[in-house]
Order: sequence, then structure tokens, then C-alpha cells
Amino acid sequence: MAHRMWKHTCGCDRSYIAWGSEKCPRCGKPGEFAGWSRSVVEMMGHSERRTGYPLFTDQTEYGWRHYGADRYGLPPLKHECAKCGGSGLLDIGNGQDYKSCDQCHGDGGLPNYPPDVMNKYQQMALELRARDLDARSGGSGGRSKP
Repeated sequence: MAHRMWKHTCGCDRSYIAWGSEKCPRCGKPGEFAGWSRSVVEMMGHSERRTGYPLFTDQTEYGWRHYGADRYGLPPLKHECAKCGGSGLLDIGNGQDYKSCDQCHGDGGLPNYPPDVMNKYQQMALELRARDLDARSGGSGGRSKP
């Protein structure tokens, strides 16, 4: 579910920071409404809809790493929607509510190619990802060796 973001210019931090809280957590001064955002999990799923490629995830010693098909040198399948700035969300009533963008249907991106070409590139991304996992696992198809 989308939540409001606030820009705090009180100087408590290094720069203009958008927080999920209307008041600065340090000094309590109210911020300026800065738009809408999604939760981290929603943003991960939204990334797939916005770019047209699956979001790949690897666990590293430092946590989880997320990246898209750009890692494999594939072309962008979609371009950012100018109406919503890629968020897929539009403000209603200066922070009172939001709705899905009617230009991109809430995806945040608009297609660069017809569906058959997009499907071809999406399949290429999945095949490259499978090949990458196979190489890293020593040929075990991405599964750990016993």
C-alpha cells in the first residue's frame, strides 16, 4: 500500500530527506508533502512491471542484492512514464489520497517494443540468468551440491 513521503529541510540531516513521517524524527518540525511511495516489497514487484524484466535477487554475505536484466546488457524494454515519474502513482488533493497513473496503468513505465519483441527479450533475460546461476554453482543448475 502506498504511503505519504515528506521532505524535511530543517537541517537536522545532510540534505533534503523524504521520510515516511510528517514530522522530523530528530526535531519534530513538520515537513513538506513530497508525494507517494510504496513499501520495499511493493517496489521490488513494481520494478518488474516498470522495466518489463524480472528482478533478480542474490543472497550475499552482506545481505540481499537486487538487480535487473541490465546486468546482462539487454536493452530497456520500457521507458519511464512522464506523467507519474515512474512511480505509477498520482496524487489526489495534495496528499489526501492517490490513484494509479492512467497513462501507464500504475506500472510506471511504457513499452518500447511490441509484445512479441518484449517477450523475446524477457526470455533471453531468464536464459542468461539461468546460465549465470549454473556457472556459479559449478554446473548444478543453481542448486547447491551435496
